[in-house]
Amino acid sequence: MKQKERFTTEQILQGLHYALDEIGHPCENATFNADTQLYPFFEEHLSGFDTCPLEILEEVAWYFGVDWKESRWILWLQYRNVKDDSDIKIWLEEISPTMTFGRLARTIARHAPFIPSKPVTLFGITCKKAGIFKGLCRMPEVAGKSVGPSTPLSEAINPFQASDFIKRANWVYGVKLPEAQEYGSVIDLLTSKRIDVIVPNLAFCFTGIIWILVCLYFIEALQSFMILPVIVGGLFFAFSAKWQMTKLLAKPFQSEIDTFADLSRLIDKLQSDILS
Repeated sequence: MKQKERFTTEQILQGLHYALDEIGHPCENATFNADTQLYPFFEEHLSGFDTCPLEILEEVAWYFGVDWKESRWILWLQYRNVKDDSDIKIWLEEISPTMTFGRLARTIARHAPFIPSKPVTLFGITCKKAGIFKGLCRMPEVAGKSVGPSTPLSEAINPFQASDFIKRANWVYGVKLPEAQEYGSVIDLLTSKRIDVIVPNLAFCFTGIIWILVCLYFIEALQSFMILPVIVGGLFFAFSAKWQMTKLLAKPFQSEIDTFADLSRLIDKLQSDILS
């Protein structure tokens, strides 16, 4: 019987760093490994977020595609029968030390939907890049969409998910890819630090302010005659804003990885560089 493919513990451990960041609990100055205990780590680095540890575990599992609710995590933590202070003391002394990031990673690896990364055989020829492409198509940000090697990444992936997609590929394939533009909201989009975004945005805002001032200056003199120019001006700025937003959203990825084929080749090269 063919053994079910799973992520390795090392892959999940690396992915946990990205998972904590994505769910809003970044640990930039904290490191952990397989032997790091969960309870002391949460107490030291995550207690300030005013979030229940069970919620953090639930959200972390969700990042990997594991749908475990709080009740399931209570059983996993062996906390179901903890009722009073004496039970808590026993749990802290005997059970908590066994609850490590390594144990968490192994649990997630057993239940997480697997993203293939091994080479595939096409017409009798082993192709590593084809295996990478197959895995990329199984990413949550792409799954269910019809894509091919020549499909532009920006056409298949929501720009607000571009950064998450690249980060996920990092831990799945064990590489460090060029970062994608990270947009948490439309405000982030409009305040991007990219020079090709700053200049048009400033010009657009400046022109809009001038137009509003001109309208206010002449509104009393022209009154109803200003209605049509105001409408025309408003439509112009609306279409301009849509054009600017479309232009910005179309470029979340670095120029060297335009298509899925480009990304597959780059991952293959980076993996080869690591092994050499």
